[in-house]
Amino acid sequence: IFQPGEAIAERGTRVLLHPRLARSFRLGNFAEVVPEIGWQQTLYSTDDQTFAQRGLVTARVEGRNRFARDFSTGAAGKGALVRHVLEPRLGWAYVSKRQQDRNPLFVPHGTVSQRRLRSLSLENLTRSPSDRMDSANRIVLGVGQRFYSRTRSRAPLRLKADVQTAIDWDFAEGGLGAIYLDARLMNVGPFGARVVGAFDPGSPAVDEGGLDVNYVKRFNNPWVRRLRLNLGYRYRRPIPIFLQSNRGLGALPDTDKVSQINWATQIQITSRIQLRTSTIFKIASENEFIRNYGAIEYVSKCRCWAIGATVSVDRVDDVSGGLSIRFMGLGDGVNSLMDGGLGFGLNF
Repeated sequence: IFQPGEAIAERGTRVLLHPRLARSFRLGNFAEVVPEIGWQQTLYSTDDQTFAQRGLVTARVEGRNRFARDFSTGAAGKGALVRHVLEPRLGWAYVSKRQQDRNPLFVPHGTVSQRRLRSLSLENLTRSPSDRMDSANRIVLGVGQRFYSRTRSRAPLRLKADVQTAIDWDFAEGGLGAIYLDARLMNVGPFGARVVGAFDPGSPAVDEGGLDVNYVKRFNNPWVRRLRLNLGYRYRRPIPIFLQSNRGLGALPDTDKVSQINWATQIQITSRIQLRTSTIFKIASENEFIRNYGAIEYVSKCRCWAIGATVSVDRVDDVSGGLSIRFMGLGDGVNSLMDGGLGFGLNF
């Protein structure tokens, strides 16, 4: 029996049952409504306890509507257009309260709750597999916007951008939550991007933020086939204490936030060799490199097996490396090297 953040030493069997009943219906032409009610039952047989169980009521209701409008972007008769889809939604989620201190811990509760993920998708709240689920009684008001485009008549519409915003009110905690943002830019030329954020409307503080920008370029060159660059920034307040104190990092950090830059590259050389590098740099009271990583990978001509070698430098293990082999299956189509298959590796 453990509390989140403690070392896990329990052994046994855990069975999770979650029957749910849902029925969608329409309120005329105004909205589509989907109510759901369920019972999440967890059964344990462990070394420490012969038998233990936990049962929770879960419920969810979500109503939404969709509005769409087309905007012509080209000359008359050319068929070029942008379609804007607006989807307002109102949702409610409930998880009953129950004393759970005696639950055996197989799936720990996160020290820092990912409220953005749960408010943007209430299923993440009611279907959490954690052995210690917080009670919840939350209302979420959200707006989704999607942008599609086509360049000529009869061409298929392609999704170019998806923007999700939401704000929640938690009756269990008795207060207004945060304003959430999750925006994606899809394949505009060689570029793609994602922006996420959580903002406290009662103060100027930012609870969570992230930016990822991808660049992918293919070459008609026998030596350099593909180049992929990724630049990311991550901000989080408060810091995930569990991760800092249980992964060999020693004492807790002297900062209450995560602020770091991530940089990664992938270069495909010929049709069977790939080079990868990545760097994580922390921006805080002491700027430092958290990890530098490099790898070279080779895929056989039949694309049925692959080998790789890695080397990394981090602030915990200093210099380390490894070897891997992967069996990919005859004739499997892969988008990039080392995708798919099963394998094993050795670190040193």
